[in-house]
Amino acid sequence: MKTCSKLSFVLASVMLISSVLYAYMKESNIAAKNYYNIMESGVLRVVVEQNNMSYSVNDDSTIVGLQYKMIEELAEDWKLSIHYIKVSDLGAAIDMLNNNEVDLLAWHIPIHVEMEENLAFTIPVFTSRQVLVQRKKSTTGIVRNQLDLAKQTIHIPKDSPYKQRIQNLAKEIGDTIYIEEINDIQLDSLFNKIAKGEINFTVCEQIVANVEKQQYPSLDTETAISFKQNYGWAVRQESTVLKDSLDGWLNVFLQSKEYNRMYRKYTKLK
Repeated sequence: MKTCSKLSFVLASVMLISSVLYAYMKESNIAAKNYYNIMESGVLRVVVEQNNMSYSVNDDSTIVGLQYKMIEELAEDWKLSIHYIKVSDLGAAIDMLNNNEVDLLAWHIPIHVEMEENLAFTIPVFTSRQVLVQRKKSTTGIVRNQLDLAKQTIHIPKDSPYKQRIQNLAKEIGDTIYIEEINDIQLDSLFNKIAKGEINFTVCEQIVANVEKQQYPSLDTETAISFKQNYGWAVRQESTVLKDSLDGWLNVFLQSKEYNRMYRKYTKLK
């Protein structure tokens, strides 16, 4: 009986180890297949947001934007063609990524724990803080103290990562801040609405604000509502080989003179 029990234990252990190894190998194969399929096809599918900092088409049909230029550098180094998908809704972009409709999410996404539940982030692409966008001349006065946002309404794109920060800020000041989410709207449209007096506030990253406000000198973007945060690109959680490859490329490119020149151009730093 004892021999039989030992044999059963050994068999059970072998089956358990085999199951674990199979699951690991399957996950590894999926991760490798995702990356090597991209390299074999020669096409990287990238979803981007449309604004002057990320991806924007000028009147003469030329494409500009820091994220766009970085992706083009990646494409040249990896010998890939890029298929761009442009959307205004971060939630829709994340769904496209997780449904395998795209391979890479090149978006201004703050890297934090909640987002990592659904995404695998690359190393940080840049750091920035979130700022309040408002008119310099307002009948109610310009907001410099975050406490003055109590009972105010802030308009943001639907499913924006700014929503969580505003909700946390409301808790910090111990009062209500109303959030209005707008479907299918780009940041430059929100800037335009504020400039026209149609709405009073929105939120975006400081480096994005530096670019957008060039078109809207009547707007103020000096009031911070967050500390500096890391922002990165994102892939599916199982795309570990792609993530590691992107991290390796970014580690080199972010230290290059080309990136430094590019960053200063698009963030308007001298």
